[in-house]
Amino acid sequence: MQKGIIVAFMAMVAGSLFVHPLCAQTNSTLTVDGVTYTNAVFGTVTPYAVTVKHSTGVASVPLERLPADLQQRFGYDPQKAQDYLRESTARQAALLASDRQESDARSGREHEVAVKAEIASTEATEKARLVALTTEISGEVMVTTADGMMLKTRNAISRTRSQYTTDVTAEVNGGSVARTSTAEAEYAFLVGYPSPLAPKTGVRCRAYPDGSKEIDGHTMPRWVYQSDGIAVPLSDAGR
Repeated sequence: MQKGIIVAFMAMVAGSLFVHPLCAQTNSTLTVDGVTYTNAVFGTVTPYAVTVKHSTGVASVPLERLPADLQQRFGYDPQKAQDYLRESTARQAALLASDRQESDARSGREHEVAVKAEIASTEATEKARLVALTTEISGEVMVTTADGMMLKTRNAISRTRSQYTTDVTAEVNGGSVARTSTAEAEYAFLVGYPSPLAPKTGVRCRAYPDGSKEIDGHTMPRWVYQSDGIAVPLSDAGR
């Protein structure tokens, strides 16, 4: 029975060679590939390499570089060493790929958050600008198009002067003569109104200026509907 215990103990010690550090196994000097390690202490052993703690630091030395007696001591097997190296390389590559994907995903999320924050800031700034510029405009619908309505308005803020012509008939020497007269009018182009209105309908609403619009050679301010739209009698439209 005692002999069996001794054999089991020796087997346990031999098996621990590839699992536990071998700090007690010491060579005062170890030379590998022209590099000399002094006060060398062997540490953890894998099928591919052994850790060597020495007077100036720590090194990982491939078993294939060791002298033959140390290779035998550490159970060096070329095939097992290559298999271990290949598996370790594959694991490291997988870890790097996973880290890269996680980093890319994190960068993508951070970029998305930054873009959303920038958009939100821009929208808030734009909203503040619109609130500051929004005012009431009113006028008479002259033309309705697919994208808005042309208004004839006397609103001081939306004022732009254009020339238009009207045909009038005058009495000259007892007869009727057609004449063309030119007058100043003020126009504005309103977009975004909830529903188009027919010409010669009065309209009043709150809107903000946004660029200009040209119709038939007339350039006029472009207004974007905001709220409080109401069709009003023509007698009230320009008040």
